[in-house]
Amino acid sequence: MKKRSPTNWAEIIPKEWISDKYPLVRFVLYSSSNKRDSIYVTSRMIAKAASLISDYPVEVFHCETTDEFSYQSMSLSVIYSHDTPALVANPISHTVPPGNYILFISPILAVEGGGTRELETDNAILAARGLLCATLGGSIAHQRLAQFEVSAENPEKISASSNTIVNYQSSTNFIYFDSVSFQKLITALNMGTVLDENTSLSLSFIGRAYENTDSSLKLFDLWSALETIMVGYKSVKKFINNGHPGSIWQKEMRYIQSARNAMLHNGKRAELSEAQERILVATLVDLILTRAGIEDVSLREFMTKS
Repeated sequence: MKKRSPTNWAEIIPKEWISDKYPLVRFVLYSSSNKRDSIYVTSRMIAKAASLISDYPVEVFHCETTDEFSYQSMSLSVIYSHDTPALVANPISHTVPPGNYILFISPILAVEGGGTRELETDNAILAARGLLCATLGGSIAHQRLAQFEVSAENPEKISASSNTIVNYQSSTNFIYFDSVSFQKLITALNMGTVLDENTSLSLSFIGRAYENTDSSLKLFDLWSALETIMVGYKSVKKFINNGHPGSIWQKEMRYIQSARNAMLHNGKRAELSEAQERILVATLVDLILTRAGIEDVSLREFMTKS
């Protein structure tokens, strides 16, 4: 297992990646329990298999650093002032101590007209890490510690990655509920109404969905929340088919259902509009209120629109 530092990591970029097609290469560093060359060879084979499955290039390297290294990235935040979003960047210093690591690298596609597309890169690295951990255990690629890009034109130049920001429309466009409903919910819970564990788990799925920047993973979590609170897919299917015939709600929920089926059964990535996403989560909130015996008139008016 080779000892490496950021100054020579650029040397491991495959020559075929250095082209106009791939202006940047993403490096993602995880802590790793491995120090054996035999596991390193196995890891390379597993990553190659994951690359073929995801149909996108990704390589993996085990390395041991003897010195700590530091780098700086930008933390991007969306701040709202008077309903107007502003993007704020704050520098963050990172220090990675000496130790054993596993390094995933994958090229970033150039897009026509300028700029880059990172979805395939992120998915390829995610797939490779997933297959490695499933095969060799979670400690093989334990915790993400660093992420940065190397320029194909200038491989000695390392630039740190910033976090991805999801752009939402104004939340006032998607308020379907009467605030009185939530006061009623608080009163009901304080008076002894008990919601089942399905409801609590459903909320966890909803919360995790908003941590995802990948639309397919977000739909998976939101749909999991729906099946959890309704106790199974058959109940959800019946709920959609019988609920508010001919309404916008039913039309959009059927579209969401078909996107879910295409994703889970045919491997098609899902893309929902923000309005469709909000219809799905509004349905989830309505189900939670219903569990407590509360009917929200504002939502029902929306759901029955045709």
